[in-house]
Amino acid sequence: MGGNRRIYPVLCALLALSATASLAGLEFGAELTTAQELPAPAPGDITTSDIDVRFDGGMTQARVKLRIRGGSAVAAAHFHCGLPGRNGPVAVDLLPAPLIVHGDTAEGIVTIAHFRAVDCVPHIGRPVNTIAALAFAMREGLIYANVHTPVNPAGEVRGQLLEFEKSGKSVVQSVPEEPENEGVPTGGRVHLDGWR
Repeated sequence: MGGNRRIYPVLCALLALSATASLAGLEFGAELTTAQELPAPAPGDITTSDIDVRFDGGMTQARVKLRIRGGSAVAAAHFHCGLPGRNGPVAVDLLPAPLIVHGDTAEGIVTIAHFRAVDCVPHIGRPVNTIAALAFAMREGLIYANVHTPVNPAGEVRGQLLEFEKSGKSVVQSVPEEPENEGVPTGGRVHLDGWR
């Protein structure tokens, strides 16, 4: 019996390590559209937008690439805690920093320094306070990207982050929806380009 008490903490540590290791190198993406915004935005000028996120092996940072076409001015961009069809709080700032804008693309590295002290538990049932927690929440379809403009300060385009397969091909993943939100677009297929 005493041996089992010594093995239990070791098994818990190994399970935690394997869970974190399984997230290493994870990639996520979304197509951001006005159809996913709540409430519906005023007519803006962003024609297309997509975002790609790649986590490092140590779960200490994520590389983010946001492409916005047709938009004349972007006021801000964030990761929010939220189910499809529901608004949620800003968990991580993307623009104006840490992403750097070059033409129609903004790229940068997100670290724990870019997280906001916000309680995501009431919205998605879990905290999002570390890079690994962000990756776990993205894996479950609980994080969306939102781009805010002067015309639509509450958000002009939005997309639920979905996981990529290792091959870089898109993956269709079931995203949690609540019955009253049936018919609300959830992001659909995602694509990865420009990373390699």
